[in-house]
Amino acid sequence: MYFPLLKRVLAKFAFSDGFDISGTNFLLENSHIFNGDDCVAVNNGAHNITVRNFTCEGGHGVSLSGTDDISNVLFDNIYSRNSLYATRFKSSLDSTGTVSNVTWSNIHVLNATFPVFATGVYVDQNTNRGLTPPGQYPPNSTSTRIIDFSWVNVTGTINSEHPGDGSCITVPCWYAIEGITNTEGIVMQLLNGSATNIVTKNIILMPIDGIGNVDVFCDPSSFTDGTKSLGFKCLNGAYEAI
Repeated sequence: MYFPLLKRVLAKFAFSDGFDISGTNFLLENSHIFNGDDCVAVNNGAHNITVRNFTCEGGHGVSLSGTDDISNVLFDNIYSRNSLYATRFKSSLDSTGTVSNVTWSNIHVLNATFPVFATGVYVDQNTNRGLTPPGQYPPNSTSTRIIDFSWVNVTGTINSEHPGDGSCITVPCWYAIEGITNTEGIVMQLLNGSATNIVTKNIILMPIDGIGNVDVFCDPSSFTDGTKSLGFKCLNGAYEAI
C-alpha cells in the first residue's frame, strides 16, 4: 500500500532540495520543481518509494542521496530540463551500507550535463569529503554497495555547450571528473567491487549541439559480476551499446 505524500506541486526553490524522502510506502507524482539542488532526494531508511510524472528543472535531478538502508525505489516518467544531473546516485568515499533495487525509467532529458550518473566518491563542497584524485583512493577505502540498479529508456540531449551549473566554490569543482569530455551520457564513478547487476537499456542521447560522440566513463573493476548486464562497453570513451 502506498501513501500519497504529494499529488500535485508547482514549486520554485533556490539551492535546496525539492523533496527529501525517508520512510516506507510513499508516492510522489505530478509535480514541477525548479531549483538548484536535488529535485527529489531519496535518503537513508527509504523503502517502496515511487516518484512519477515529474518535471525537474535547473537542479540535480532525481537522486538517491542516502548511503544505506534504501530499497525498492522507482523514478518513472521524469522530464529533466537544463539540469546538472538528470538521474543520480551519490555516496561519499568511506561510506558503508547497501542500496538495492532502484529503477530510473522513461527519463526525458533536455540539456543535462550528466544524464546518467552514479558515484561512490561524492564531494561535499562544505567539507571536501571524498576530494581525492582519481585512482589514488587509500587501499582500505569503502563506499556504499549498490545492487540491482536499472536505467531504462533514457533519451534526450547532453549539455555539451555550457556544461555545469555555476555552483562551484572549490578547486577543483565539486562535480569535476578528471578526464571527462563534457559529452558523457553515462558516468559510473564507482570503487572496485562496489556494484552488482547494474543494467541500462535503450539509452539514446546526443550532444545538444549535435557535434561529437556520446561518451561514457566506466571502470570494469567496479562490478562484482562483470559488465555483461551493463548494456554498453565499459570504458572511458565513446558510448557503444551491446
